[in-house]
Amino acid sequence: MAIKPATVLDLRQRLAKPETTDEETQALQLLMARMVEVFENDTRLDYLQEVRQL
Repeated sequence: MAIKPATVLDLRQRLAKPETTDEETQALQLLMARMVEVFENDTRLDYLQEVRQL
């Protein structure tokens, strides 16, 4: 079982790894989509750095 990424950079790196399984890739893409929804609904400035990385 893989550990959930702690940062957006971790997420992006995990998605880029060739050993990431299709199932894990799908789960990470769903996580990223949910993160975008959260960022869109909460426009606090402290999220901007993270949003730019997505």
